[in-house]
Amino acid sequence: MKQILCVSPYYLPFNTPDMQRLRMLTPLMGQHGWQPTLLTVAPHHHPIPPDPTAEPLGNIPIHACAALPYRVTRYLGLGNLGLRCWPYLLLAGLKLLRQQPFDLVYFSTTQFDAISVGPLWKRLTGVPFVVDLQDPWRNDFHLTRPRHERPAKFWFDYPLKKLTEGLTMPHASGMTAVTANYLHTMQQRYPTLHDCPALELPFGGSLADFARARHQAPHPFFDPAKTGFRVVMTGAIPTHMQWGMARFLRATKKLDQAGLLPEGFHIYLIGTNYAQGPTDQPPIQAMAHALGIGHRLTEQPQRIGFLQTLNLMQQADLLLLPGQREPNYTPSKIYQYALSGTPTLAWFHEQSHLCHMFETLHAGTLHTFNHATLEQTLEIQLQESLLAWINRTTGWKGYHAETVQQFEATALAKKLCRWFDEIIATNGP
Repeated sequence: MKQILCVSPYYLPFNTPDMQRLRMLTPLMGQHGWQPTLLTVAPHHHPIPPDPTAEPLGNIPIHACAALPYRVTRYLGLGNLGLRCWPYLLLAGLKLLRQQPFDLVYFSTTQFDAISVGPLWKRLTGVPFVVDLQDPWRNDFHLTRPRHERPAKFWFDYPLKKLTEGLTMPHASGMTAVTANYLHTMQQRYPTLHDCPALELPFGGSLADFARARHQAPHPFFDPAKTGFRVVMTGAIPTHMQWGMARFLRATKKLDQAGLLPEGFHIYLIGTNYAQGPTDQPPIQAMAHALGIGHRLTEQPQRIGFLQTLNLMQQADLLLLPGQREPNYTPSKIYQYALSGTPTLAWFHEQSHLCHMFETLHAGTLHTFNHATLEQTLEIQLQESLLAWINRTTGWKGYHAETVQQFEATALAKKLCRWFDEIIATNGP
């Protein structure tokens, strides 16, 4: 049985998107010859509440390191867990790698700054490391946008990520990514990665998760006594995605003004910004009120339990997947949406990898746009599609079952472990 150290600052009992890869796949690795050990950050150092539906993962050893206290660093504007845990993660990983005969280290997280411990571990212990690119590490897209459209801490975050990526990626022994675009970007930036093993590995989902979710108590979002058409979106809606949501809300307003929405039509947005303060007004809710359709929308910035989220997906009539103007954006939730069995209405940049994926899955209705697309054109398209879903006239016959199976956790775990075998064969014991 080969030994692999999997690293993610966020892990159970929390519900963050970037830990779901390891949560799903580590329990299945033993079936394919790999014994995982988890290295994470101790729960009391996280600024978010734990997931009440989190379940333990069998006999997988979990080691937790410390981090600089958030209650202190937040006054310095430093909430990044990857930076706060960096020195502790460095030492904890070195200790583990020297105590146990690990064959490989696998970083799977969007706390990218933490991954920069990899080259130091490799130099001091000789253990190769692999990086999982769930998102772009250094995102050049925002350089093309006006300053007022860039993230608030872009002036600090971008140079830091440029530095840590440049110090780390040339030393990686392998790369996995949710889309081949991320792999190609790294190979273009760093010539040493042209011959580096690379694997496109979709985020995927777990049928076992949905089976457990069906036994969850109904969430108070949905009143079982009320009938209607339930539209659901789960996950964060950052500033650069609000443009897409505005198009959908305007389309909804047109239908509402025309009296074409059923009485029970309602939009539910869950987990849109778990870092938002309790007194802040949710931005999409404010947008809906400004358009006069506030009564049609409920936004909860805080996340709910992971299994509760899956339960809501299965109860919904339609799922939303808004895109952004960045072509490389590929949301991981499309696979969870597919496994839920509920159709999806999506609108994405025409160059996004999701477009091909969406069509392959037969996921529902997709609209594409580019930099020249008029906002009114997209709004009309969304208006027509939403009305078709409400009236059940889309002709949708369900997801493509064989394609969905390819993205299920069991198949992905086997694919990943076989690829790990190749990494070891390349780098030696």
